[in-house]
Amino acid sequence: MNALLIWLGLILTFVLSVVGKSESQVATSNDFVSLYELIVAPEEYADQTVLVIGYLFIESDTLSLYPTRDDARMGNYVTSVAIKLPPSFLDKKCLNNFVIVSGIFHNSNRAKSISNIYSISVIERNRGSRSRKVCYLETSR
Repeated sequence: MNALLIWLGLILTFVLSVVGKSESQVATSNDFVSLYELIVAPEEYADQTVLVIGYLFIESDTLSLYPTRDDARMGNYVTSVAIKLPPSFLDKKCLNNFVIVSGIFHNSNRAKSISNIYSISVIERNRGSRSRKVCYLETSR
């Protein structure tokens, strides 16, 4: 029953996010992409640069991005996207925090991932304001 509710929520989020957008706007937007959009309609974003917010969690040397902290802690893999970057490359302040990830989204054999990571920034909240602190930046580009 919980899985059905999650899928219905994902589908509703996606439908509401694309209503009124043309196909080209959905596929080529440089704006933030919802993690739910990547999960529900991965073919729309395949092999494209995305900018997405999520909760970065590490388990068994695998980095994953989840929509919420609770999804990460419960191991709700259905709502996650793998981050293809060795954990040793990251500043530890990124882990177990909400972050902004910029990279290339891939969808192959039902496995969703973001690779060719350009940057990861942790979102910090201080007294009602938000700021970003870079914890990974690709310097060879």
